[in-house]
Amino acid sequence: MRFDMPFPPPFTMKTLFEECQSEPMQDDYYLGDLEEPFGFGTDQFDGIAIEWIRIHPRLLVHRGRLISPQLLDASEQLECLLHKHSIPFAKQDMDYLIYGYR
Repeated sequence: MRFDMPFPPPFTMKTLFEECQSEPMQDDYYLGDLEEPFGFGTDQFDGIAIEWIRIHPRLLVHRGRLISPQLLDASEQLECLLHKHSIPFAKQDMDYLIYGYR
């Protein structure tokens, strides 16, 4: 994903053992929970029971104090990647939910 997207999409995830509410993400400058988004090709998620991953394929890019931030939207690219790899997802607001048990 990090090579096929124009930017690493912001995301949050919930494991089976956490108690938290699934809230829609806002357009922000934040790039997710990990330094290296999703960690594909590494063992960062080995042994983690993921309940869901919420991906927000929109990102604000700071352009200066006098210019409003630019909104980057990679929804189409993300949706194409999910279809290409047959990853079932649910769209909720502007976010994409991938469940670990579907």
